[in-house]
Amino acid sequence: MNEEIIYMLDRFPKHRKIILNAYNTNDEFKSLCQDFYFSARTIENYKNDMIKNLKGELEYQRVFADLEKEIVEYLNSDGSKRITP
Repeated sequence: MNEEIIYMLDRFPKHRKIILNAYNTNDEFKSLCQDFYFSARTIENYKNDMIKNLKGELEYQRVFADLEKEIVEYLNSDGSKRITP
């Protein structure tokens, strides 16, 4: 069995018989299943990308806050504080 039919059967287990029959005999239903599976995978990929992007964003927010703090300390010292590389 291919991935989209497995996905359909997992998603709609009560309709196993209808799904298997329609998938094997109805090209429009088969195409619908393929599109549905592709959509589910795309959503999952977007979620994974969002998690990766969120982690990156949080890291940059931390770096930004650290740099801002260092700049404010420098400015508050009237430029006399040493900047460490």
